[in-house]
Amino acid sequence: MKQFNCVIILSLILFSSCNNFEKRFYNGITNKNLNAFKNEKNVFDLSSITNFEWEKVILIRGNESVPVYQKEIIEILKNTEGFKEIENFEVTEIPTFKDRFYFLTNDKEIITKEIESGIYNHENRFFIESCSKNRIWLTKNECQFEIKSDLNKKDKGTVILYPNCK
Repeated sequence: MKQFNCVIILSLILFSSCNNFEKRFYNGITNKNLNAFKNEKNVFDLSSITNFEWEKVILIRGNESVPVYQKEIIEILKNTEGFKEIENFEVTEIPTFKDRFYFLTNDKEIITKEIESGIYNHENRFFIESCSKNRIWLTKNECQFEIKSDLNKKDKGTVILYPNCK
């Protein structure tokens, strides 16, 4: 019985540590969205919740019925300007009901962070606007998002993140 309890406790610790980015992300946009109802303008800085250095980020949204397959992700990344800079990167499929952030580091490597889908599974769904239809990578400076909600209720609806585009 002690071994079983240890396995459960260890699993909970591992599970909770794996989701720290997800918790920080959703808490950040939820808190900023709540504050946006009090203030005209509210900013969520994506770099404030990462514990590593990065230059650019891209978000690939998941799907509710089928995974986003490796081939599709590679096609998305190949058709972006940032992909040519990446070295030693292995692409895996994105499971259903998941979204994945791809952070390009200063060393031209990729750090991935996967979260529960912001479209389907969270009480405050989110959508990130892009700066350009031709460019889907956002720089670190552009990731100082202005937060707005599409509804007048402070705890429901879609949180829209507008990048700091020049």
